[in-house]
Amino acid sequence: MLSLLTDMGIQLLLGIPFYSIFWVVTFAFVRWCVKWKAGRIFCGIVLLGLSAGLIYGLLRATGLILYPDDKARSYYFFDTSFRTVGIKLAVPCVLELAAVLSAASSSIQNKEIQ
Repeated sequence: MLSLLTDMGIQLLLGIPFYSIFWVVTFAFVRWCVKWKAGRIFCGIVLLGLSAGLIYGLLRATGLILYPDDKARSYYFFDTSFRTVGIKLAVPCVLELAAVLSAASSSIQNKEIQ
């Protein structure tokens, strides 16, 4: 479990510039999109997709979902494995999920929804 947390921390530190720009753009887009009913439906679909990506990434990182090619490779560059693949999917999904939820909640609190 500790190795999963360190992998997640390393992934976050390496991607902070990219993730922060993507987070700000998502936050602004969701605040703009939440004002209309079609935009709220779109945000709900995006939330479902991000949640599915997060769950799949966590299941892949913990090793509950394995593919036949995962253990058959004779080489791993920089000690990568199926856990790294799961972490690389879970971290952006959880950050974007946080951006969508925080933008939607701030729009609700500011009563910007028509």
